[in-house]
Parts: sequence; structure tokens; C-alpha cells
Amino acid sequence: MNRRIRKRWENNEGLTLIETVASLALMSVILLVVFSVLYGGIQAYGRSMEEAKLRDEADYIMANFIEGIFTLKASEVEKTALPESGTNNYYFQKKNGEKTGFIDGKAVVNGRALPPLNDGVRLDEDSRIESLGDGKFRITLSVKSKKFEEHLELTSILSLIDDTKGGEK
Repeated sequence: MNRRIRKRWENNEGLTLIETVASLALMSVILLVVFSVLYGGIQAYGRSMEEAKLRDEADYIMANFIEGIFTLKASEVEKTALPESGTNNYYFQKKNGEKTGFIDGKAVVNGRALPPLNDGVRLDEDSRIESLGDGKFRITLSVKSKKFEEHLELTSILSLIDDTKGGEK
């Protein structure tokens, strides 16, 4: 066995041009496949990270809306602008002047604009609040990624506490 290896090693014939070209072509194909799989994986990772950012931002905004509206009494509401005339602003205004809703492209809860969790995510103009009657409202929250133009929409139905109806005694 050692004799064969030594004989092969001492042989000075080398590789032919055809063998060299064939090995380079094979290596090129293998590297192309590896690169495309690696690049696809990196792209998928980036998209999934953007989707996670969208979900985080939407959950954050919706949780604040639910907290602000869930305890809101009908007697505290001075005005509902769904939408405000001539704008794309949807909000509730309390008697103390605080607004909760979508105002000028921002989510506002109790008069305070919610700071974004991530600068790469923006509130979409499709975000709105719709009255369903009987004190029920559908909140449609739409967020978009600035980087990949990914889009996420959440919908929630909330009711105001109806404290305006007096009970018969």
C-alpha cells in the first residue's frame, strides 16, 4: 500500500488542462449553490426579524389602546371623530380634552403620543376606528416596515362602559 502511494507521489505527470477546467467548473457550481442557500437564509432571517418588529410594535400600540379605551366611560366622552372632518384622524376626545386614537399619523392615548418601539416601523394611514353601534368600536391598527414594506394589520373590538343609562327603580 505504501509503495503505491509513494509511486503516485513521485509521478511528475500532474493534471491535464481538461482536469483542471473540470475541477474549477465543479467548484464554481458548488460555490454558487452554497452562496445562494446562504443568501436566501440571510434574507429570510431579515424578513422574520422585520415581522417580529412589526408584531412587537402592533402589540405595544394595541395594548395601550385597550388600556385607554377599555376603562373609558361613555359619560367621559365629549366627542368622537371617526374620522375627523377633512382628515384621516380617528379619535375619542374626553371632556378634559385628552384624545385617544390615530392623530396625524401617530397613535395617541390619553393625550400622549406613543413613542415608537422601533424606528423602522411606521403607523399606516389605513389605521382607523369605526363605530359598530351600541357603544362598540372596531379598532384597525395597520403598521408597515420602512425597510421591507412588510405590512401587519390587527383588529380589535372594544366597548365603552355605558354609564349613561340609568336603571329603573
